[in-house]
Amino acid sequence: MEIKSKNCVVCGSTDLKLISSKNDGEKFFYTYRCLACGETFSTESAFLRKKAKQEQEESRRVAAEKRSREAFEKAVNDAVGAAVNAAMDNAVNAVKSAAENASDEAARAVEKVKSAQKQAEEEQTARQLNSEREKEMSAAEVYAANRKYVVEIFSDFAKDSKRGTGILLGNGYVLTNAHVISENKNGSSYGVIRVNVAENIQCKLSDGDMIELEIVRADVKRDIAVLYSENLQKDGVKFAVGTAVTGSKVFAIGNSKGEGICILDGIISDNTRMINGEKYIMYTAPTVGGNSGGPLFNTKGEVVGMVTLGRKDAALMNYALPVATLFDFLRDAEEKENVKIF
Repeated sequence: MEIKSKNCVVCGSTDLKLISSKNDGEKFFYTYRCLACGETFSTESAFLRKKAKQEQEESRRVAAEKRSREAFEKAVNDAVGAAVNAAMDNAVNAVKSAAENASDEAARAVEKVKSAQKQAEEEQTARQLNSEREKEMSAAEVYAANRKYVVEIFSDFAKDSKRGTGILLGNGYVLTNAHVISENKNGSSYGVIRVNVAENIQCKLSDGDMIELEIVRADVKRDIAVLYSENLQKDGVKFAVGTAVTGSKVFAIGNSKGEGICILDGIISDNTRMINGEKYIMYTAPTVGGNSGGPLFNTKGEVVGMVTLGRKDAALMNYALPVATLFDFLRDAEEKENVKIF
């Protein structure tokens, strides 16, 4: 039997490259590399996890059925014993009454079994939730794990300059907002159609080094840009898989007010907020000017979005572009600029 995969286990992409195969005597397993996110994975690991999960679920089901059957048999035996004793003492009428009582007892016993099963399931769910919470990272842990992947962006124009934030993707690439590296013709902060691009763009690393960057591709309408320098590190942030959950805790690391990198926390207020036909994540972390282009992390230290917009009249209504939008842009950049980002 061949155990294959059509999608990347990390980002879900179908753009896979076969690396190797393995035969254990009964099955063929394959190892792939995802050309979208760079992840390497084996179908053997996924197969073994699925098999272990099925065996665990079957074991729990058999145990639950056994407990239910034993409880029911005990209830029936108790009820029958009560009926026999009553019959011996009170003759036919007592037998009838005892039988009725036995039936009620059996029904109550079944209800008790159902209640016990429900309680056991609720306790299991609670344990799983507690286990997940124990795995959550604190703000300090998220910052420590990802500080080196967040850079300050300096964009110089003929008569002005801007400060923003960038996300290190690895392999020399930096992701940020298009408005961080451009301005419209009349000099306002963000041009929708006709823009001037910065004459000089640099980023400041966590160790203080300044690196010059070049623009690979920018999309002014979606407000995304990817930059490059061969002098940047090869590793980068990790991106979350799937949609961010409304109500979950998030952390924004960025160059607030252009005064240096800091961390801000909040929650996701709405994971699907539409603005001018574009999908955003609305969050409450109090990001300000300078945070634009910076990462929004979940409690696992994974990027769920890129800080992009804010409201002047509502400090806790801020907006980030979700990972799906960022990946669409990056795949488009790889194809049209003939580069390999991931």
